[in-house]
Amino acid sequence: MNGTVKLWVGMGVWVLASTSTAALLADGRLIQPALAGTIAGSGEGGEGDEATPPPAVHKMGDQGGEGGEAGHAADGFEALPPDVAYATRLLLIRGHLRVGRELVEAGHMAEAHVHFMHPVDEVYDGLKAGLKTRKVAPFKSKLEALAETVEAGDKAGFPAAFTAASGAVDTAWAALAPASRNGAGLAAATISALVSKAAEEYGGAVADGRVTDPVPYQEARGFVAEAQDLYGHARAAMTTQDADSAGRIGTVLADLATAFPAVMPPAAVVKAPGEVTALASRIALVAGDFK
Repeated sequence: MNGTVKLWVGMGVWVLASTSTAALLADGRLIQPALAGTIAGSGEGGEGDEATPPPAVHKMGDQGGEGGEAGHAADGFEALPPDVAYATRLLLIRGHLRVGRELVEAGHMAEAHVHFMHPVDEVYDGLKAGLKTRKVAPFKSKLEALAETVEAGDKAGFPAAFTAASGAVDTAWAALAPASRNGAGLAAATISALVSKAAEEYGGAVADGRVTDPVPYQEARGFVAEAQDLYGHARAAMTTQDADSAGRIGTVLADLATAFPAVMPPAAVVKAPGEVTALASRIALVAGDFK
């Protein structure tokens, strides 16, 4: 057999490989469908490339749960089960807030403002239906107030504004049913969606071995950090279900995090975009073990 085949490995990731047996192996196993129909019983459908990173489930289909409300553009997570899409959007917001806070603490208020605007501009509309379904009070105004505080350079007002915004995200997260919120399936699928998005952002940040646009680099850093935190929260449940696969995800996440040594980009990248994409693809594959 000769030629090239496309292999679906989940979460919108396509891997091109020759049809030789060696080329079909990924992380010691044959590549196979991973996250199609992820997580039985979870029920929701992010944001915005070199070497075509995993496209974070862009347009996988019309089926799926809670997309954005009518009139809003699709954000790419509509085909995910509702709880996974809801969780992913919340952690994207957390990732933005995380790197924004890091930048404020480093004295980069203008750079931080961009990251505090992105949750409002890029994520929140897709979250509205999920908040309504779970009877969570809207919190867009708190995100906007935080962005305005930073835009004004109000360092004294920042802690309270940040606490209000991040606390609202925590409240929204707590609205997930405990069995879903603490389950291995939701964690694995959400981690995969987050790192897929991080790979996409990182690909847009890097050219010729250096970071040419720090904003998507920083976003990717925040998303990977949130994926690591979620893994830490869910590791026990994941290990109980499949210790080998849980360990693989943890190892890959740790490797992925080395691409982001600090909130300000390094002079030369630690990992090429293709390496980050490959790591995200490995997580997408293994996450399928937690359906």
